[in-house]
Amino acid sequence: MRRAAAARLGALLLSACLLAAAVRAAGADPVDARRVVALTNESRRQAGLPPVTVDDRLMAAARAKLFDMLKQDYFDHRTPDGRQPWAFMQAAGYRFQAAAENLAKGYDDGPELQRAWMKSRGHRANILNPLFTEIGVADANGIVVVMFGRPAPPPRR
Repeated sequence: MRRAAAARLGALLLSACLLAAAVRAAGADPVDARRVVALTNESRRQAGLPPVTVDDRLMAAARAKLFDMLKQDYFDHRTPDGRQPWAFMQAAGYRFQAAAENLAKGYDDGPELQRAWMKSRGHRANILNPLFTEIGVADANGIVVVMFGRPAPPPRR
């Protein structure tokens, strides 16, 4: 009888600990792609700019860049072999007339990341660039990659 009661009490305590951790996690504001897009658009709205829309090709480019950084263990706009962010956009089939990339590492809070980017002249300029109409975001292992773009006009026929 005592063993059964002790087992139930142990299970109850474990459940309470797991629930408390879940509640703490739910109260956090983790960095994820949707949140980055929403925060970017909020900053643009405050500046009187139209929102950027998610583009699947830019999402693929951002993921490819992120996985390349993780695979080759670097954190930079240029790859170790010298490729620029545009190479990932072009490989994903994204033709652009304007493009930029924001990178971040070590942030676990979306608003904190956005505040840091808005304090950085270059990152802020990318977020608030009126030329950009589209965005792609990837995040994993504490790294965030954002690709901004304005598509090139269709080729003339």
